[in-house]
Amino acid sequence: MIYLLMFFISLFFIWLGLSIKENKMIKKFFIVIGLIIPCLMAGFRGMTVGTDTSGYVWNLYINAKNIKHFSGMISFSNWLYYSKDYLYLLITYVIGHNNLSFQLLLFIYELLIVIPIFIALNVNKKDDRDILFGMFLFYMTFYNLSLNMVRQSIAISFAVLSFSILKNKNIKHRYLKSFILLLIGYGFHDTSLFAILIAILYILFNSKKRRYHCSSFFRNFSSSKNQKYLRLPHVNRRKTTNT
Repeated sequence: MIYLLMFFISLFFIWLGLSIKENKMIKKFFIVIGLIIPCLMAGFRGMTVGTDTSGYVWNLYINAKNIKHFSGMISFSNWLYYSKDYLYLLITYVIGHNNLSFQLLLFIYELLIVIPIFIALNVNKKDDRDILFGMFLFYMTFYNLSLNMVRQSIAISFAVLSFSILKNKNIKHRYLKSFILLLIGYGFHDTSLFAILIAILYILFNSKKRRYHCSSFFRNFSSSKNQKYLRLPHVNRRKTTNT
């Protein structure tokens, strides 16, 4: 019940900000409040909320306090969890090694999930209702999941933002920006490797010139195969008549 209340309060402030057209400062102020609310909820959640909270998130944070160098943090994570998510470990190391709050760490992680989703919705919106509906769907389907799978959720959020930029032809250098975002996501979890592969395939087949070359290649390849196949019976008949 508390989460539903938080969702609607967040959506209210986002709607309030989006409805303001003249004063951009007030507009951004209300939107920021709306986006911070779910991050604060995630930051101050109990240790039993989310399977990862009391697992690798807490363990890496606690051990970061006693690890002298970041390279040691990487080695420790690789030894304990068989993972080298450099950006994730870097944030954890900076917060833990400097004895900053664990709640701050959880807040930052949720911020890295919520903000890319909001920007992705804003990039391809037709009107403000698309953003509100998208955030509503995010809260109802993905928010609770993000409390359980922190690293994967950050990687997925950056992948969503990457693809929203990739498909928007009005954005300059969209291919470069898209791949930078995917690399950032890879720094949190190797789930982004699948997204990188999909992005490469999208770029290869989306361009008209590349699509033409690919289709002509397959056309020529199939026609050559058919010609060889059609010549085979003729060859066999000649062999049979000679014998």
